[in-house]
Amino acid sequence: MSMSRCTGFAALFALLFAFAAPALADTQADVDKINGLLRRAESNLQSVEQNLAGRTTPPKGSAGKLLAQRLKQAYGDLEPAGKLVAGLPAGEAGVAEATERYNTNVTLYQKLAAIMNGGQAPADAGPKDGEVKLGYPHADNFKNTQFTYKNKVVAPANGLTKLHAELLPVEDQMLINHRVTAQALATIAEARRQAGFVEEGLAKLPANGQGVAGAKDALAKSLEQIQGSEDYFAPLHEQLMAMIDPAKFPNFDADRKRLSGLSGDYRQDWVFTDNRARAAELFTQRPAAQEELIRIAKAYQRQMQQQTEMGKTIESVGNGALKSFQEFDAKIEEQKKLLPASIREDMAEADKYATEAVENQKPMWFQGGIPQRMGWAEDKLALLVVIDPENGPAVQKEYDALQASLNQRADSLKELIIRENQPPADNFAGADRDAAIEIAKSGWAVQQPDAEILDIRIPSEAWSRETKWTYSNGTWYFSDRSRLQVRLFVADHENPKQVIDRPVNVIKDHQKGDTMIGVPMRSFDEELQPSEYLLKDKFK
Repeated sequence: MSMSRCTGFAALFALLFAFAAPALADTQADVDKINGLLRRAESNLQSVEQNLAGRTTPPKGSAGKLLAQRLKQAYGDLEPAGKLVAGLPAGEAGVAEATERYNTNVTLYQKLAAIMNGGQAPADAGPKDGEVKLGYPHADNFKNTQFTYKNKVVAPANGLTKLHAELLPVEDQMLINHRVTAQALATIAEARRQAGFVEEGLAKLPANGQGVAGAKDALAKSLEQIQGSEDYFAPLHEQLMAMIDPAKFPNFDADRKRLSGLSGDYRQDWVFTDNRARAAELFTQRPAAQEELIRIAKAYQRQMQQQTEMGKTIESVGNGALKSFQEFDAKIEEQKKLLPASIREDMAEADKYATEAVENQKPMWFQGGIPQRMGWAEDKLALLVVIDPENGPAVQKEYDALQASLNQRADSLKELIIRENQPPADNFAGADRDAAIEIAKSGWAVQQPDAEILDIRIPSEAWSRETKWTYSNGTWYFSDRSRLQVRLFVADHENPKQVIDRPVNVIKDHQKGDTMIGVPMRSFDEELQPSEYLLKDKFK
């Protein structure tokens, strides 16, 4: 797999996470302006409230005039603040707080205005033909009703119209955040509720009272305006909520776990030193892992765009997996440069030890340092030939040639090596020891039914467990297995004085009730090395 291909995948996947919400006006300046207006309004309202404490009518003379002036100044700040509040989009920083603060101050103003017999109605232009001037208390009630109408009906209606105009040009309407449409519908519901209060207030006034008919006409137009906004926002919100309905994503848990698992698999740096066969496997399935990442990202694209909890989870885990992939790719490039020299260094040491072993008649070197170095080289080579098909075969050829030479030299010391070979320690004492041994014996019986087993050793102290995702035939499989090597020492059917070391890997499948299978390391007729033979008298 070329790095350019990996880079292309990464770029494609990264694009899936680069979603932007529809462009809305920056609200921070409006929030700041609202709070500034409300600070001034609060100062005046608190002063009026303190002076009216315990009163139901305003003070007379200059004191009353001063309070009326302060209430007028508060109104002068509340009115523009209300228009700004109505145009704020939901969900952004400071919006909810500013809206609540505004509503609190409006409620206080209405309370104080009722006491002061104030309210800031337009200057009295006199009754029109057929109208009569409203007297007390109708005039006061009309002013309060009109204040509610302007701030709680007209202002939000205009804000909704403005928001509608901003969102309508968005080419893909499904990019609009569902929280925006939800807030719009909540605003519509509240505006209708406030309009109901206005309608009730107007119904209690004389029908021919000055300005009453005009107020009713204005309210009807505002309700039409609100209905127009609802005709847009209601079906859009329904579509958005249907689109992100969690019930439509029944595989969420499985997809999340797979993404998380892949991310963890490719984040394991230790495989480049302790389990290179696994590193080679990960490299081989790297394109499939990338495709799986892209598939899941596409499946939850709308959830991520809408920043639902489900979408945020997939985005977070997916970006983590993407980072793991990129770091894995960098490690692969590093291994391509390091492995050839490292492998040749191991082989050179093995060759040197073999020469000295033959010259000095040291057979145990073929049991220790030589196979150890060749094992290191073989482990590294298994990764190199997979990740670097251009240079790996040449190193493989060098390795095969040296191994053949080592086998010849070992054969010259065969009798000495067999004589010196010792059985391994028997360290495993787990509760399932007997079960593992029986599985190993049955596994080898397939190769040699009449095998005479003279001894059994388990060098490891514990099972080695591995969990991983594996791609095969277009499908991803999760596995959770443990391994334990059981060494069966079987009588040599060709030489009664010798015993053959027959390792069997016992594999325990934790996803299938800890069932076990035995897999022999070598077949019965496979050529053996002197290191695999021992003298029978070692097992007295």
